[in-house]
Amino acid sequence: MVALSALTALPLAAGTVWLCLRSRLAARVVAAPRRDRWHERETPTIGGIGILAGLLGGVGAALATGALEPSSELFGILGGCALLFAVGLVDDLRSLGPLPKLAAQVGAAALALTSGLSVEIVGNDMLALGIAVVWLVGMTNAFNLLDNMDGLAATLAAIAFAYFAVDAATVHPNGLVLAVSLAACFACAGFLPFNLRPTRPAAIFMGDSGSQVLGFVLGALSLEASCKLAGTTEATLILPLLILAVPIVDTGLVIAVRLLEGRPIYQGGRDHSSHRLVYSGLSERRAVVFLALIS
Repeated sequence: MVALSALTALPLAAGTVWLCLRSRLAARVVAAPRRDRWHERETPTIGGIGILAGLLGGVGAALATGALEPSSELFGILGGCALLFAVGLVDDLRSLGPLPKLAAQVGAAALALTSGLSVEIVGNDMLALGIAVVWLVGMTNAFNLLDNMDGLAATLAAIAFAYFAVDAATVHPNGLVLAVSLAACFACAGFLPFNLRPTRPAAIFMGDSGSQVLGFVLGALSLEASCKLAGTTEATLILPLLILAVPIVDTGLVIAVRLLEGRPIYQGGRDHSSHRLVYSGLSERRAVVFLALIS
């Protein structure tokens, strides 16, 4: 029942993206080609609308059918998603800069953490809260940075959500993690045909409104799945690190390189793992597939 309810996310995301491409926003909210960006033509950046619509639709269907029980943690996560989506959409339209985005990310983390999510790897409550905020903000930014090549962020996010869904259905039963993971995974699947096309560039990007939401949800689910259920330091650390290894490593390497070169870490660039794979001789599609296989 949970899977069938969450499956609503796929056609809802795909249909919303299709409508977005035919709206006036598609011509207004675009990413123009730049030297520090990978794409070579103006592309709408409103795909996050479809991703959020699919996520909310899948979760809503699970709630409506009784496959998912309402909880403070669920509404805290969804509230954080709504905040990041709104700020991300404005940023895609007007370029807010790093500080307003960081403030929104901390605010979203606060919404999730005050709802009941927690970190249990340390005994000090304030230190645990600080670690949780850094983790959520870090994962939000990791997927924002990872959205640097057609299909990459959505593909890796879908794989990570699938892992969390399998874990929630088998090893650590958790209705919230299962329903949200499946809904998010299907939302990514509905978005991907427009973002990863076999012979043509992406028709649409997810933008900050999509990448921040995906990263935040993955960070929040990792806390819910590992910290609250496993109850051990080892599982708390290993599960999210393994599932999210590619975005974590990519973000760490990019930050290190930019700091060494004296460049702002929030500035775009062609220095991600995906770009290095293309420089080494792989096509863009094969680079995405390679990173997906690693995930």
